[in-house]
Amino acid sequence: MAIATETTTLAPDEAIAPVTRVKATRIGFLSDDHNTRDDGGDLPAEVLEAFRSAGCELIVHLGHMGVRDDTLGRGVLDRLAIVAPVLAVRDYSGKKAGGSYITPADGERVAGLTRVIEAGGFRIGAVHNLEKEPGPAIATRVSRSSTASTSAPCSPRSSADRSTSSRSRARTARSRSSGTACSS
Repeated sequence: MAIATETTTLAPDEAIAPVTRVKATRIGFLSDDHNTRDDGGDLPAEVLEAFRSAGCELIVHLGHMGVRDDTLGRGVLDRLAIVAPVLAVRDYSGKKAGGSYITPADGERVAGLTRVIEAGGFRIGAVHNLEKEPGPAIATRVSRSSTASTSAPCSPRSSADRSTSSRSRARTARSRSSGTACSS
């Protein structure tokens, strides 16, 4: 089912989701799948296989999921959930007639324009659009009192990195699924 939305701004408590704590050490990342079918059926099978063969225990979708242009299909999240639980962030999307909207929340599964996921002693900051301010800075380190590990700093992706395909991103997720906290 497609979801239409008119939301263009969010209150700070909606823009920044509460910290989500999960018990996962192998995490796959995906963004910008831009599928055209409401049920996510056109997500390449290779993406699911990459996450499955990597043993992902969680998949994080970093925005622009499913159908675009005034409606949103969340079926791709259901399809990814066949492999592992899925968490996602909201994002800004463009309308056919111009302007933009913020995609809707969906409980804990799709929350905030930014969110932090704590897993395996790491804090993973998740955001789709680095050019729009969702709110205050996100802490990316877990205090030393709770774990001996800290995450590596994340750096913004280049425009060349942003243009890679879903299959390429899945391969990247597979190669980085050994508990790393950042995906570039």
